[in-house]
Amino acid sequence: MTSETLIWFDAKLFKPDNAEAVVMFCPDAEPQIWIGWYEVAESDWRCATTGSSLDGGPDVTHWARMPWGPQ
Repeated sequence: MTSETLIWFDAKLFKPDNAEAVVMFCPDAEPQIWIGWYEVAESDWRCATTGSSLDGGPDVTHWARMPWGPQ
């Protein structure tokens, strides 16, 4: 078995590097966990599935770097 620890960052205090794929936590959405990225130039979270902006949608409260997966 392989395990990894995700470190969650407060999205109000820290942002990922531009266009870095991350795991996003949106407590008011269903599902609560999304994959996406942050567009620095637009100050905007994006959904990896659709590429669309989350502006006006679910609020990203925390994010974590993508896990590496089994090695």
